[in-house]
Amino acid sequence: MPGAAPPVLVAALGPRMLEVAGSLAGGVITTWALEPTLGSYLVPTLSAAASAAGRPDPEVVAGICVSVTADAEGARQWVNERFSRAADIPAYRAVLDREGAQTMGDVTLAGDEETVARALTRLRDAGATALQVVPVGTDTDQARTTRALPRLAPGG
Repeated sequence: MPGAAPPVLVAALGPRMLEVAGSLAGGVITTWALEPTLGSYLVPTLSAAASAAGRPDPEVVAGICVSVTADAEGARQWVNERFSRAADIPAYRAVLDREGAQTMGDVTLAGDEETVARALTRLRDAGATALQVVPVGTDTDQARTTRALPRLAPGG
């Protein structure tokens, strides 16, 4: 016997895609957006579209780079070395501008466990219902991040 169909989530950052996702899909998957952008722009735009369409509150999956590390600046540099060209993509540039950030490293959650846990809680409080995490940094930091995330994420 088949179960309920899984929700369809749409990658969306711009206003039109958020409206489409809110009115037709089960939610969105974002990338590079932290709590200022989630709370003041993405979630309200998405929720308004869902409400106008008579749909339930949508899922918001926050796609983020995370490093549990003693070298937060090194993790941010690692991200910049690999993803700097993403800042030239208009949709990502708009997110960085909303965040007041210059580089992809500026929107990377990096630091000790307490710092990362607080940042993850802020994402939840801004409206993220789930996380899509990319562990970043040295191999050791990526392994540490992967081990720590289940207990650091809100509700973990």
